[in-house]
Amino acid sequence: MEPNPQTPVSVGNVNAMFIIQVLDQNEMPISGATVSIANLTETTAADGLCNLSSASFPSGRITVNVQKSGYFKQNTVVVSSNGTHFLRIKLVEEINAGSFNSALGATINVPNGGTIVFPVNAIADENGNTYNGIVNVSAVYIDPTAPLAADLMPNYFIGKTQDGDENFLENHGTMLVELNAGFGQALQIAEGSFAEINIPLGSFDQGAASPFLPYILF
Repeated sequence: MEPNPQTPVSVGNVNAMFIIQVLDQNEMPISGATVSIANLTETTAADGLCNLSSASFPSGRITVNVQKSGYFKQNTVVVSSNGTHFLRIKLVEEINAGSFNSALGATINVPNGGTIVFPVNAIADENGNTYNGIVNVSAVYIDPTAPLAADLMPNYFIGKTQDGDENFLENHGTMLVELNAGFGQALQIAEGSFAEINIPLGSFDQGAASPFLPYILF
């Protein structure tokens, strides 16, 4: 299962209001976060709250995009319908994991667990053009057994099967990763290239986990 948060499933329009509070990992409100749904965008106030309302929101699965400088972006898929919807969305603070020269590749050790292996010449800019230079890596590992870990997971780990049925995904851990070249220039893995992500083995996986696991990408 690999849902694309930019192409939610829609079956018409609804008249809805979304009241959203954005919090950090310590339950403190985040002001100045940008919240977007469909073609509407608002900024959170000092209490972390904002609301977006429209008579023409797409019905069905819809993506709530939240971003704030210094935090990892969060894309949360919810089901929209007529009426008022209340959402609490948590952002994870970015952790600087290191940097490397794109022409050389590198293995980056994530501070709270895991590694990311970047091959040589495997980085591109937002437009897909080959990038040559220093790559800054922000990364954090989310242990699925940690308290309130589910609140930090993208999309609450809900996906759709090929038959269209919604289901919870099996969770062996999550790695949040963002790449940039500084000055706000976002980077990505170049098409046809792959980075290897290694996550710690949880106690519940001891003796049972496969060396390779299917993944979901946001």
